[in-house]
Amino acid sequence: KGVFKRRTCESQLFTMDHAMAIIGYGYDEGLKLPYWIIKNSYGAGWGEKGYIRTIKDAYKMCGVAYEAYTAKLS
Repeated sequence: KGVFKRRTCESQLFTMDHAMAIIGYGYDEGLKLPYWIIKNSYGAGWGEKGYIRTIKDAYKMCGVAYEAYTAKLS
């Protein structure tokens, strides 16, 4: 349990190979860090019951905010 805060990832820009859904955000008072709450598709056995908290607003943090996409409902 905690906030994933590594500033870089193995994946390079434009070679993202996996998608997850940002479902919320929060602030860790102990670490003094804002974070995203992200749901992965791997199921409840992964991370924190299928979720991960990653540092929010970090430059290119694994493509979370830099390579974000949304669906357009019509």
